[in-house]
Amino acid sequence: MSDVNPSIAAVTEEIRAREQELEALRAALAVLQSDRQPLVHITTGNSGQLAISNIFVHHPNGNEADAAAVALEFIQRGQRAQAAVDQALPARKKKSAHESRASTAHLLTHFDRKQARSIEDVATRAGVSTREIAIGVLKRHGYLKKKGDGYVRTAKVYTP
Repeated sequence: MSDVNPSIAAVTEEIRAREQELEALRAALAVLQSDRQPLVHITTGNSGQLAISNIFVHHPNGNEADAAAVALEFIQRGQRAQAAVDQALPARKKKSAHESRASTAHLLTHFDRKQARSIEDVATRAGVSTREIAIGVLKRHGYLKKKGDGYVRTAKVYTP
Protein backbone atom coordinates (compact mmCIF):
# COMPACT_ATOMS: atom_id res chain seq x y z
CA MET A 1 0.00 0.00 0.00
CA SER A 2 2.93 2.34 0.59
CA ASP A 3 4.44 1.67 -2.85
CA VAL A 4 5.52 4.83 -4.63
CA ASN A 5 3.86 5.47 -7.95
CA PRO A 6 6.50 4.58 -10.60
CA SER A 7 5.60 7.57 -12.76
CA ILE A 8 6.06 9.93 -9.80
CA ALA A 9 9.44 8.38 -9.05
CA ALA A 10 10.48 8.70 -12.70
CA VAL A 11 9.46 12.36 -12.85
CA THR A 12 11.23 13.08 -9.56
CA GLU A 13 14.41 11.44 -10.85
CA GLU A 14 14.20 13.41 -14.10
CA ILE A 15 13.81 16.69 -12.18
CA ARG A 16 16.85 15.82 -10.05
CA ALA A 17 18.91 15.03 -13.14
CA ARG A 18 17.88 18.28 -14.83
CA GLU A 19 18.74 20.27 -11.72
CA GLN A 20 22.23 18.75 -11.75
CA GLU A 21 22.59 19.72 -15.41
CA LEU A 22 21.48 23.25 -14.58
CA GLU A 23 24.13 23.48 -11.88
CA ALA A 24 26.79 22.60 -14.42
CA LEU A 25 25.39 25.12 -16.90
CA ARG A 26 25.35 27.81 -14.22
CA ALA A 27 29.01 27.07 -13.48
CA ALA A 28 29.82 27.35 -17.19
CA LEU A 29 27.89 30.62 -17.39
CA ALA A 30 29.86 31.99 -14.44
CA VAL A 31 33.08 31.10 -16.27
CA LEU A 32 31.83 32.74 -19.45
CA GLN A 33 30.82 35.91 -17.61
CA SER A 34 34.20 36.22 -15.89
CA ASP A 35 36.85 38.63 -17.11
CA ARG A 36 38.60 35.73 -18.92
CA GLN A 37 35.49 35.10 -21.08
CA PRO A 38 37.20 35.34 -24.52
CA LEU A 39 39.36 32.33 -23.66
CA VAL A 40 36.42 29.94 -23.24
CA HIS A 41 34.16 28.72 -26.03
CA ILE A 42 31.07 26.65 -25.30
CA THR A 43 28.94 25.67 -28.27
CA THR A 44 25.94 23.43 -28.76
CA GLY A 45 25.42 20.99 -31.58
CA ASN A 46 22.21 20.10 -33.42
CA SER A 47 21.27 17.39 -30.95
CA GLY A 48 22.02 19.49 -27.87
CA GLN A 49 25.60 18.33 -27.41
CA LEU A 50 27.88 20.76 -25.61
CA ALA A 51 31.41 21.30 -26.80
CA ILE A 52 33.92 23.13 -24.61
CA SER A 53 37.24 24.36 -25.89
CA ASN A 54 40.06 26.42 -24.40
CA ILE A 55 39.19 25.78 -20.76
CA PHE A 56 41.32 27.85 -18.45
CA VAL A 57 41.86 27.38 -14.76
CA HIS A 58 40.28 30.35 -13.04
CA HIS A 59 37.90 30.52 -10.13
CA PRO A 60 36.42 33.63 -8.48
CA ASN A 61 38.01 32.73 -5.13
CA GLY A 62 41.38 32.19 -6.84
CA ASN A 63 41.54 28.48 -6.02
CA GLU A 64 42.76 26.69 -9.14
CA ALA A 65 41.69 23.26 -7.83
CA ASP A 66 38.09 24.51 -7.52
CA ALA A 67 38.19 25.80 -11.09
CA ALA A 68 39.52 22.51 -12.42
CA ALA A 69 36.86 20.60 -10.47
CA VAL A 70 34.10 22.82 -11.91
CA ALA A 71 35.37 22.29 -15.46
CA LEU A 72 35.69 18.53 -14.99
CA GLU A 73 32.24 18.25 -13.40
CA PHE A 74 30.74 20.26 -16.26
CA ILE A 75 32.28 17.93 -18.84
CA GLN A 76 31.18 14.79 -16.98
CA ARG A 77 27.61 16.04 -16.54
CA GLY A 78 27.46 16.94 -20.20
CA GLN A 79 28.57 13.43 -21.12
CA ARG A 80 25.96 11.90 -18.79
CA ALA A 81 23.27 14.15 -20.25
CA GLN A 82 24.25 13.15 -23.79
CA ALA A 83 24.20 9.46 -22.80
CA ALA A 84 20.66 9.93 -21.45
CA VAL A 85 19.56 11.58 -24.69
CA ASP A 86 21.14 8.80 -26.75
CA GLN A 87 19.42 6.18 -24.60
CA ALA A 88 16.04 7.90 -24.93
CA LEU A 89 16.16 7.95 -28.74
CA PRO A 90 14.33 5.02 -30.30
CA ALA A 91 16.60 2.40 -31.80
CA ARG A 92 16.15 1.87 -35.50
CA LYS A 93 15.26 -1.66 -36.45
CA LYS A 94 17.67 -2.96 -39.04
CA LYS A 95 16.07 -4.73 -41.98
CA SER A 96 17.04 -8.29 -42.67
CA ALA A 97 18.73 -9.02 -45.98
CA HIS A 98 15.51 -10.57 -47.30
CA GLU A 99 13.42 -7.52 -46.31
CA SER A 100 15.97 -5.17 -47.84
CA ARG A 101 16.04 -7.02 -51.16
CA ALA A 102 12.24 -7.24 -51.21
CA SER A 103 11.92 -3.49 -50.64
CA THR A 104 14.43 -2.85 -53.46
CA ALA A 105 12.42 -5.09 -55.80
CA HIS A 106 9.25 -3.19 -54.85
CA LEU A 107 10.98 0.13 -55.48
CA LEU A 108 12.25 -0.93 -58.91
CA THR A 109 8.68 -1.75 -60.01
CA HIS A 110 7.89 1.97 -59.79
CA PHE A 111 10.42 2.90 -62.47
CA ASP A 112 9.25 2.79 -66.10
CA ARG A 113 11.26 1.28 -68.96
CA LYS A 114 10.58 4.19 -71.36
CA GLN A 115 9.46 7.24 -69.41
CA ALA A 116 11.98 8.88 -67.07
CA ARG A 117 10.76 9.34 -63.52
CA SER A 118 12.26 11.57 -60.86
CA ILE A 119 13.36 10.19 -57.52
CA GLU A 120 10.69 12.26 -55.76
CA ASP A 121 7.96 10.79 -57.99
CA VAL A 122 9.15 7.23 -57.38
CA ALA A 123 9.48 7.82 -53.63
CA THR A 124 5.91 9.13 -53.49
CA ARG A 125 4.57 6.18 -55.49
CA ALA A 126 6.52 3.67 -53.39
CA GLY A 127 5.64 5.37 -50.10
CA VAL A 128 9.25 5.80 -48.97
CA SER A 129 11.55 8.72 -48.27
CA THR A 130 13.91 9.86 -51.00
CA ARG A 131 16.72 9.25 -48.53
CA GLU A 132 15.89 5.52 -48.52
CA ILE A 133 16.53 5.17 -52.26
CA ALA A 134 20.14 4.26 -53.05
CA ILE A 135 20.17 5.54 -56.63
CA GLY A 136 23.94 5.34 -56.93
CA VAL A 137 23.97 1.65 -56.06
CA LEU A 138 21.11 0.86 -58.44
CA LYS A 139 22.86 2.78 -61.24
CA ARG A 140 26.24 1.18 -60.55
CA HIS A 141 24.76 -2.32 -60.70
CA GLY A 142 22.89 -1.57 -63.91
CA TYR A 143 19.26 -1.59 -62.70
CA LEU A 144 18.66 2.11 -63.47
CA LYS A 145 19.92 4.49 -66.12
CA LYS A 146 19.90 8.30 -66.10
CA LYS A 147 17.62 9.85 -68.72
CA GLY A 148 17.07 13.60 -68.74
CA ASP A 149 16.01 14.73 -65.26
CA GLY A 150 15.00 11.26 -64.12
CA TYR A 151 15.81 7.58 -64.29
CA VAL A 152 14.53 4.67 -66.36
CA ARG A 153 14.54 0.97 -65.52
CA THR A 154 16.96 -1.15 -67.53
CA ALA A 155 16.28 -4.65 -68.84
CA LYS A 156 18.51 -6.22 -66.21
CA VAL A 157 16.49 -8.60 -64.03
CA TYR A 158 16.55 -8.03 -60.28
CA THR A 159 16.17 -11.21 -58.23
CA PRO A 160 15.56 -10.70 -54.52
